[in-house]
Amino acid sequence: MRALALGWDIDGPGVVKAELPDADSLASFDAVLYDPGSVPELWRGHAELSGDGVWRLYPGRDMGLSRALERMFSLRRDELAALLQNGGGLVVVRARPREEFVEIASSPSHRLTPYALLPHLALVSDPHHLVLPQGLKFIPRRGRDITWIEPAHPLTPYLEAFAPLGYEAVLVSSLGAPLPAFGQVLAKNRVGDVLAWDVPVGAGRLIFLPAFPGANPQLAGELLLPALGALLSQPLAEGGPSWLSKYILP
Repeated sequence: MRALALGWDIDGPGVVKAELPDADSLASFDAVLYDPGSVPELWRGHAELSGDGVWRLYPGRDMGLSRALERMFSLRRDELAALLQNGGGLVVVRARPREEFVEIASSPSHRLTPYALLPHLALVSDPHHLVLPQGLKFIPRRGRDITWIEPAHPLTPYLEAFAPLGYEAVLVSSLGAPLPAFGQVLAKNRVGDVLAWDVPVGAGRLIFLPAFPGANPQLAGELLLPALGALLSQPLAEGGPSWLSKYILP
């Protein structure tokens, strides 16, 4: 198994560490491990802080950075979509708060967040609908109260080992659709907030895990990589999730 670690400090056989602009095609790997917390470094030091507290890039005077970022995000997003839908691969995301963003001051203006890298997905589980990544909120909420972990999943040993390190964000649907309708919840805190989530997408899986700040890179690799290998060899449930038949593949 070849795994690409984007901003994720993890060690182990088959792991390739790279930064987003320099990495090989994301679709060429079996798994992509993505830490959104590393992405704002791409615009820090270049964006301008406006009077309303928003960091902005101004096309025409930013030396082409805003256009380069938009092109790169679009390219990498397409590669992740191909990995999931056609390649049967895994995209694993550390759940960080959706706090840092940069606004492209074009007409109309729009924002780039680290989660804008994720492919655009329309999930349906009658009567519920969920659009990713826009419809998924990463609420800033820190804690160490991971009180429930799915007992029968390849990622269970990883979650159990690092649970004491805690989480930085909880996952919430912006329109109130229940996340279990679209994928398997893997961990929750004492008040039932979703902390880890495994979502079948096409032939692959999109997985959100707690950030586990301070996790030992070597131990993380020893526990996470075998789990991902097991998931790659584990076919989706026959027929897939209830929304899969309505998911239009290219």
